Amino acid sequence: RQDLDTFTSSCWLASADIHIEKDMIGSRAPYTKSNPSPYAHRYWRIESVAASWTPSWHSFFTISLFTSTNGTGTDLCIGKTASASTSFAGYPASLANDGNGTTRWANNNIDSPKTWWKVDMGSSVEVHSVSLLGLVSGTAYFGQTYNLQYSDDNVNWATQNLLTLTQVATLQTFTGL
Repeated sequence: RQDLDTFTSSCWLASADIHIEKDMIGSRAPYTKSNPSPYAHRYWRIESVAASWTPSWHSFFTISLFTSTNGTGTDLCIGKTASASTSFAGYPASLANDGNGTTRWANNNIDSPKTWWKVDMGSSVEVHSVSLLGLVSGTAYFGQTYNLQYSDDNVNWATQNLLTLTQVATLQTFTGL
């Protein structure tokens, strides 16, 4: 039996609920604590892994994140602060999440390993699907494989999923993440 006023723990349970019944703690009211979702994070990043051409250049008209598992609903990225490893003059990171499918972000460092685009959601949000629209067909500068990454501190990153684009100039949605 442990007194809850002095009990501390260094363990973390993924998506678990802790529930202590009244009879376990005498006359105190029940205590219920839910851990945050493992899919809820503040920073989300698309990082290049492999490109269809060398040299490679990465560019997106649209990068959208959704809480739904099927890529529908409100695009969580619109209006959020975006940044990138590099941006070509006139093609800043903010153009990939401005809600306008005719503007685009482009990196300016050909052959840059691990080129990335990221968004600061302002607070933790769950992401279960992603939509990407890359550079137009017929260009040699189109990346194919990307990591979907997340961070809570904007320093330490973890990969949630590998996204492989199979079509150029077509909005592709990755679901059930």
